[in-house]
Amino acid sequence: MRTLIGHLAQFSVLSKQGELLCTQGLSYLLQDVDARRAFASHVLGKSGSAIVDAVTWRAEVTQQDGGRPDLEAVAADGRITVKIEAKLGAGFSDDQFQSYSEDLQRHREGGHLLVLVPRHRVKEADQAVRGALHLDGAAPWRLADRQDIVVCVILWDEVLSALAAVTSERFTGDLRQFQSMYRVLSGYDIEPLASHEELLAWREKEGMFVSLVDRVTRTLTLHGKVMPMYVMPLDQEPTELEPKGYRVRYVSRPLGDKNPWFCIGVRDFFAGHDTPVWLRFDSNIPSFSLIRDRLNSSPLAQVLVDTGKHVWIPLSVPIHRDGEQMVEALLSQVEDVIAVAFRPLT
Repeated sequence: MRTLIGHLAQFSVLSKQGELLCTQGLSYLLQDVDARRAFASHVLGKSGSAIVDAVTWRAEVTQQDGGRPDLEAVAADGRITVKIEAKLGAGFSDDQFQSYSEDLQRHREGGHLLVLVPRHRVKEADQAVRGALHLDGAAPWRLADRQDIVVCVILWDEVLSALAAVTSERFTGDLRQFQSMYRVLSGYDIEPLASHEELLAWREKEGMFVSLVDRVTRTLTLHGKVMPMYVMPLDQEPTELEPKGYRVRYVSRPLGDKNPWFCIGVRDFFAGHDTPVWLRFDSNIPSFSLIRDRLNSSPLAQVLVDTGKHVWIPLSVPIHRDGEQMVEALLSQVEDVIAVAFRPLT
């Protein structure tokens, strides 16, 4: 008898593509008739509209226009009834949502377009879907010219909780494996730091710190699409101690009639500091001189590093805290910086 891990083994070349692995895993789980019923019940509760549970779920099937939804449900008569765009960390695309909704509209009967995301990306997903499909109000939505097509954002962890109602031993084992895989691939498993020494050896858990920055910066993004994360060069040439640059994401805040950017990322320590998480104001942003003066006139002046080209502010990562507490601690420090740097002009 095949298991979930055995099924996923055929996709081993995708080991670095977590979204594809989770998509294939969910498709496999939904082969179980009770799982399909549990999923249909969950979607009904979230969208207010029933989906047929007597369907075949398939992954990564190309549409007429070349679009390829992560998952889709096919009824016995061949009609596509549900399309799912599943995300972990990748960005959203207007073209994807438009393509999938247009494909659903080719059928006379209605359907569902579902966006499946981790909990910390709900706000971002709502904004992306509403913008791409010109939707108003709160979810669930219906397309303006096709009221029989429902659009809804659903959560990975809630879907997995719904599937936990299936009690067969084989399915329970598969689901447990999938949940473990999902927690790792989604960055949900941010492990507590056990000691200061573990913080100093942060490169051994570099991915965890990147996940922290990802969570924090997604939360801080107010409007529009979340910027990508990428590696920037440091102020000086890389050395043996600073070989990897600064892995960051930019966010912005309004200041008068401008919107200066700042970035948060991970990098090797500055001398005298013991955190790999740093907030940076670049000298080429609007109102940089004003922001620098404000920071140097505040209590933050005691910890900031002014290289002349940039102003760096350390963000302390707490020890013996779980992932959510670490995210909250970092957000609190960033908000303190924002309160100083972006104080309204008088």
